[in-house]
Parts: sequence; C-alpha cells; structure tokens
Amino acid sequence: MAVLIANDRPPRSAEEPRRYAGRGERIPLFPTAERPALQKEPNVAPQPESARSGEDAPS
Repeated sequence: MAVLIANDRPPRSAEEPRRYAGRGERIPLFPTAERPALQKEPNVAPQPESARSGEDAPS
C-alpha cells in the first residue's frame, strides 16, 4: 500500500532537493587493482659478470 502512495507523487522540479545528489560518481562494489600494476615486467637479458665493476652494488 505504501509503495502505491509513494509512486503517486509528480516528478521533482529542478529546484527541489534530490535525495542522492552525487548520482554521477559511481563507487565500485568490488574495487580492483589498476590495470598497469597487472602488466608483466619486461624481460631483460642477464648481463655477463665481466661487464660489471667490482664496487658497484646491483640496483
């Protein structure tokens, strides 16, 4: 019965306040990681030992 009464009102005017003001912004229900974080790292060929200097630490 209450649903029929609630649906019987005329549409809201432009100056009437809205119940949910931020309708354009959607908050995801199940947030996921950003897509670039899921990409595979580039495959880099290992460097020979003779090309390294003895005092430099690997980065």
